[in-house]
Amino acid sequence: MYFIKRHENGIVIRETSGLIVLPTSLKKYLNELCLNNLTTYEGRITATKILLSDKKNIPIYINRNLLFYSTGSLRDYNTVFVNYFSVISVVKVSKSTTRFIFTNLEEEIMEVSYQRIMKQHSKIKIIIEYLNNQIFQ
Repeated sequence: MYFIKRHENGIVIRETSGLIVLPTSLKKYLNELCLNNLTTYEGRITATKILLSDKKNIPIYINRNLLFYSTGSLRDYNTVFVNYFSVISVVKVSKSTTRFIFTNLEEEIMEVSYQRIMKQHSKIKIIIEYLNNQIFQ
């Protein structure tokens, strides 16, 4: 899964096989992914806020294949949730536009600043380091 975003009929999920449209909300779908891993969306967000000592734009770890970060606020209709594990490169296009290159070498240009994405990636590195330390304890 490369990213999830809102669509007029629910949400769009970008996968290797193409686009999938589901008649559900973004938050409900993320919660269902979390529930498949015995937790909730709110539980993941709360725990990650504590880990990061931050309250805004919190990435959401689902499992070893899914770690999403948002391009904006959850309430913003145009927000995209990008799967960190599917991104191989991020390139600044302009002040407010960034190109994402995914593991299948497809590209997507999104209306989000490169700075914001780099801040998200630095948060994700903390999450991954924490998870790696938990595995080896």
